[in-house]
Amino acid sequence: MFQASWKICSALRVRTVWICLLACGLLSAPSLASGADPEWAKLLPKEAAFVWHYGGSESQREAFEKTAAFQAFFQSGLVPTFKKFAAALPWESIKNELDLEATGNLTLQQSIDVYGFVFQRGFTLAVCFPEDDRGSWPYRLAVIPEAGTHLPSISAWAESAAAASLAKKATAAKDDAKGKKKDENSEQEKSDDTDEPLEKELKSAKAKEIADKLGEDEPSETETAEPAAIIGFDKIEYKGRTIYRLHCREGHAKVVWAFWQEGRDLMVYSGRPSIELVIDKMTNAEELLTTSRSWQRAWPELEQPIAESSHVWCDVTRLLKRYGSTRVIETQPEPITVAKLLKPFGVDEIESIAWRWGYHGRHLVNVLDVVTPEPRQGLLALYDQPNVSLDRLPPLPVSVRSFSVQSFDAAHTWEQSAKILSGLSAMLPDELNAAIHSIGSKFGNENASELRRELFASLGNVLCTWSDTDQELLSLGRFNLAISVKDAPALQKTLDRLFEVIQQEGVEFSHTASTRHGCPYFYVFASRTSAIKPCVALCDGWLILGLQTQTVEATVLRSKGRLPRWEGDVAKSTGVEIPKQFSGLTWSDPRSTVRFAMSLLPWLAGVWSANAKEIAPGVDLSSLDIPPAELVTQPLFPNVTTTITSPDRIRWSTWSSAQMNDSLVALFQGYAAMTVVASVWGEGPFEFLLGLLDEAEVEDVVEPEEDADDDL
Repeated sequence: MFQASWKICSALRVRTVWICLLACGLLSAPSLASGADPEWAKLLPKEAAFVWHYGGSESQREAFEKTAAFQAFFQSGLVPTFKKFAAALPWESIKNELDLEATGNLTLQQSIDVYGFVFQRGFTLAVCFPEDDRGSWPYRLAVIPEAGTHLPSISAWAESAAAASLAKKATAAKDDAKGKKKDENSEQEKSDDTDEPLEKELKSAKAKEIADKLGEDEPSETETAEPAAIIGFDKIEYKGRTIYRLHCREGHAKVVWAFWQEGRDLMVYSGRPSIELVIDKMTNAEELLTTSRSWQRAWPELEQPIAESSHVWCDVTRLLKRYGSTRVIETQPEPITVAKLLKPFGVDEIESIAWRWGYHGRHLVNVLDVVTPEPRQGLLALYDQPNVSLDRLPPLPVSVRSFSVQSFDAAHTWEQSAKILSGLSAMLPDELNAAIHSIGSKFGNENASELRRELFASLGNVLCTWSDTDQELLSLGRFNLAISVKDAPALQKTLDRLFEVIQQEGVEFSHTASTRHGCPYFYVFASRTSAIKPCVALCDGWLILGLQTQTVEATVLRSKGRLPRWEGDVAKSTGVEIPKQFSGLTWSDPRSTVRFAMSLLPWLAGVWSANAKEIAPGVDLSSLDIPPAELVTQPLFPNVTTTITSPDRIRWSTWSSAQMNDSLVALFQGYAAMTVVASVWGEGPFEFLLGLLDEAEVEDVVEPEEDADDDL
């Protein structure tokens, strides 16, 4: 099987491979889990700048089977149904029908077997940057657990692939020489049927010439033919390891693919021909990745330990050191480099990024650490604000699907945003820079600065957004915002002045002030050119904003007790111990999205059944195979993400039952709106849309003909 696997590795660009991934990888994605074994990190050198470790689908299966996601998607029969359906599809026929590129004598089933092996046992991938005089070329390392015993078959394939490539090169050179001779003496054309065996071709002078060039990075100027992808193969012994090297060319540069066994694991190297130096690093305890300070700082212990499955780590400092001077935009007098472009955002201050995924009880857990010591700048500085808690929330609707609470210091946010804009404007062309300064001057004059200070001084430090599904109209009800207020009377006066300033600037809008439901300050903005009617209300310690007057008024009524408000317990609903203080928290219920998606599956199954005879006869997917939506949603519960800042890092922790939110519902609401409009014309939504496009195209063609008729 592994002989076939490396044939795939040499043809990753083939589309058939990606169909395999889609067929077997995505359907099994929820079960991708593994234990975090520290031994895998000891196989990598300190030069690594990016590491992705995935432990395989079997190593943490017991932990995964305890999660709500397993109960919802596997025990309900949903994923097994689609796995069975995918396995029954005639993939070879589909490949031929779609005229996909062939992979030699490798069948699609063999491709699926190879990727099934990798996903089951896991892998570790690393990209490394040399720190010595080996040049700036990065090299790649891969570790495939329990695959070392397949090394002989892999080396046999590599040797035969090199032999075939060299033979093809030699044959091409021979045919080229014959063609030239035939052109010189066309009258004495002779047939040449002396096809030599492969072994004789490898001993030809041309093959030897190519093999002798393994020490060169550039081909000879006299080389007329294109350099072969594979130009040689050899075997060396180094530090007790038998290393098989496949010599290739990427463009005109020489690279090496090396394979060797490390314990029971298979090691794969790709880079410049310096494998001995890499092994020297790997066998030196002081040069291992686990001794790197950046690596050690990236993985602090979690408050609640999880069965870790996957890790991704990136040494941002090392990447910027390597690529920071790369030119992005050519400008005068100095070009804009990667480092210069990232500096206004503060991203250049990031030391490393570490992400881990795993399981804890019924939860899927992922934790993202951005190691960035204080003082932070740019976008990261926006998180350096007073912490908030769940002691006080705005009056949320009972049917709320999601909400987010963030710390919000308006003055600090404005200051950091201005710094970012100022840093970017210095890199923009003179025309855009002048336009930004013109706009900024309106907000930076003495009156505007005073107004801004008064506005910020009257606001609190809590910002909350939520979705109001009871007031939805084309998803407008999803965008609601409330900011806590410290001084309501002062804010009222500031808002009055703000409206006057906006009108003095010639902006076309009008506003009305009224007292409704006991709130004396209620504003409705009516734009002359927009159907959206944003409004804002100042009520009971909150500045409430929405894109519909109904959502804002409903919030006011909940505040006054005339409508019920959400009284849920975040910790109880999610089963997670919430920190008392945090920079941000997002609560989202995935059940509405899952329920909506499940409602579409019977329809999709019907579409398949109607067309199955043409696509895959004999492979049926009936709506009877789809489990009830309630069976899938019953085990699920709301997800929660917390943001915690500390002096050396920013951490996002997500505890979920399913990696979904209610965005899918919003996506299909546009489809529903199009359906309503199309029904007026008695058409389906897609036919309606295509009809508009067709009419637009027909107009361009038909109008000249109509003009011609008029001329007659």
